[in-house]
Amino acid sequence: MAARVEGTGGTTAGPGGFESPGTYGPDEVSPNLSNCEFQETDADLDVPIHDRRVAIHDRRTDHEAITNAHLQAELQACQEREKARIAADLHDSIGSSLSAIKVGLEYAIKRAGVETPRSDAIAFKKLLSQLQATIREVHRIAIGLRPPILDDLGIVATVEWFCRELEGSYQNVGVLKRIGVRESEIPDFLKTTIFRILQEGVNNTLKHSGADLIYITLSKEADEIQLSIMDNGQGFDISKVQSSYQFGIVSMRQRAKYSGGTLVITTAPGAGTQVFATWPSTTTAQARR
Repeated sequence: MAARVEGTGGTTAGPGGFESPGTYGPDEVSPNLSNCEFQETDADLDVPIHDRRVAIHDRRTDHEAITNAHLQAELQACQEREKARIAADLHDSIGSSLSAIKVGLEYAIKRAGVETPRSDAIAFKKLLSQLQATIREVHRIAIGLRPPILDDLGIVATVEWFCRELEGSYQNVGVLKRIGVRESEIPDFLKTTIFRILQEGVNNTLKHSGADLIYITLSKEADEIQLSIMDNGQGFDISKVQSSYQFGIVSMRQRAKYSGGTLVITTAPGAGTQVFATWPSTTTAQARR
């Protein structure tokens, strides 16, 4: 009895050495198939392979998007920590030194008294005025980098404070605000994002719009947290914005995107501008994870 040996060419050795049809591996196709049958078999193999490739590509794309979002969120968190450190240095070191110089200068002016020539007295007072302005500017920069109220009292109190500061600094710009959300309804990780978008949106309005009225709204509507910044300025063609303004728009959109929300800008020449950011409550929970 002859032994049965599987060959690589799809035949087996039979009695007398004659070759006969044998068995074929799962990736082999019998040479006896017609052209039509061969095409059908090839198509059957291609379909699942294509589907698997698409599925793998989709999973890879989703993974890269999630990874990128986490990296961007971590980058923004690092930037915020660095801003807080610089703000503290400005306040504790430079601010304190300038205050000490101011006290010393005031004491020197007081001791000089009436014996100081009038021209020198005027120069001292002018120097003191410039020093006071520098102290205020350092304070403003430190607060802008990272307002302590955001960490101490939260975003609702920060928005209230921001609007008061805005009214005090720009006498020719009216500020209306509406806050319709409780502090506990806003996730902690989202509070800094909301403040930075508010800060950038208002800065853009002050620099470019020529508006004399800004309306700020922070609220929760249904399952969405909403931030709106509207002005009655000159508006603009969003497709033709300058690079400096475009950078601010991109920054706001990225902050909204990487925190699980969306940001839409509605504007037209002569029609004012609205920056509208939303974060679905389900999305904010997922983004945090």
